[in-house]
Amino acid sequence: MEYPGTFDPPMMGGHHVPLAIAGQGRLIVSETVLRAEGFRGSSDRSLLIAVGVVLALIGLPVLLTSLGLRVRGEYLGAVIAGGVLAVTRQKRAVSTLPLVLDIPWSHVKSVAQMPNSNMIGVLVAGQKPQGMIHFVPQAEPSMVCSELQKFLEPK
Repeated sequence: MEYPGTFDPPMMGGHHVPLAIAGQGRLIVSETVLRAEGFRGSSDRSLLIAVGVVLALIGLPVLLTSLGLRVRGEYLGAVIAGGVLAVTRQKRAVSTLPLVLDIPWSHVKSVAQMPNSNMIGVLVAGQKPQGMIHFVPQAEPSMVCSELQKFLEPK
């Protein structure tokens, strides 16, 4: 079975690190492996974001104090948090380098449709790379999800 769609990983993951596969592609299902064919996502900017937050937390108050301005910490924290959220909500850029991942079913830990979304999350563990594949199929997501879940059931 073959499911065309779009790999759409967030820039930063929540509970699971997003796998760096992005752009137009497909999931190909066989008895032994789940193959994900897409494009390599850009490098993860998590470290850059963390450094930026630390610099903002230290630098912004120092700058404002040196200018003689007094700002309440709650407002400053809200502005910094808003900036972090704006940056982390961006989507990961897609390169032109093709990427093919062959994932044995024994390494697929779960398949689930994301709440209030057409996106399917495939959790991969026990191999390199590991993390969450974020995939929006062209077909009905609930149908694709149930088809993939059949391969997770013990035989």
